[in-house]
Amino acid sequence: MRGRFSAWVMVAGVLFGMSGTGMAAGGSSITEVRERIERSMLVKGELLLSEEGTVASLQLDREEMLPTAIAGYVRATVLPWRFEPVRELGQPVRAKVPVSLRVVAKQRDDGNFEVALRGVNFIGGGKDDPRGLSCISTTPPRYPREAIDLGVGGTVYLRLRIGRDGKVMQAFAEQVNLKFVSRERDQLKFRQLFSESAIEQALKWSYRIPTEGDLAGRPYWDVWVPADYSFTDRAQPAVRGYGHWQIYVAGPIERAPWAESAAQTWFSLDALEDGGVYMADGNSGPRLLTPLQGG
Repeated sequence: MRGRFSAWVMVAGVLFGMSGTGMAAGGSSITEVRERIERSMLVKGELLLSEEGTVASLQLDREEMLPTAIAGYVRATVLPWRFEPVRELGQPVRAKVPVSLRVVAKQRDDGNFEVALRGVNFIGGGKDDPRGLSCISTTPPRYPREAIDLGVGGTVYLRLRIGRDGKVMQAFAEQVNLKFVSRERDQLKFRQLFSESAIEQALKWSYRIPTEGDLAGRPYWDVWVPADYSFTDRAQPAVRGYGHWQIYVAGPIERAPWAESAAQTWFSLDALEDGGVYMADGNSGPRLLTPLQGG
């Protein structure tokens, strides 16, 4: 999907409904919801893999916009990785592979932050590649009225099944991350509002199906599409994009009922950048053999 629905909304401190110690439905307090807050950064780049499956080089996207420590951490983590060799006509070849990584920072008891790599994606966004799907008509979803009134946002990670006519056969929200803190029952309410809005509109979308490659003859295709709901804060220009920490309450992950295979253990939905269409089945991304954090 191309284009954000707005720009950015401040996250921290958007509390509503009751005090920070109040109990919500199901016995979950705001304090417990706060424990699910994640401070994370999406880092993009390109890997060059050798014939043996080692990382020959890593080119980070807009490295000058990244904190020096984060760029260094990503390089130190990624360069030792090893992959199953990429093959063409049965022979291992050097290959350039897009990569996006979700780096998370957790605050320790001493007030300092501990950084870790939580997930990675090696799937291209499918813009105009005839071997993948690309957008024909993807009008953004309607922003829920109640969310507008309260000034809250979130990101919905949709799984779609696309038929040979390019239309969406099924849609399911596999994760919804929210950009505010509240009682758990309010978190549930807005995850449902955002997911219903995204699914309703997604069922009207249409795509250009693969015409080349191994995927072209399939009866359907599964893709992931992130849908972002956020506002522009006039007092805070929309600079909180690439190279800046994003703060949100991570929602639970639920696989679509029709999903035929589990994602790789190193894969993370929120390593998918808004604006892309990502193959969820039979993708051409390489298989990572090394544990995500190395070792």
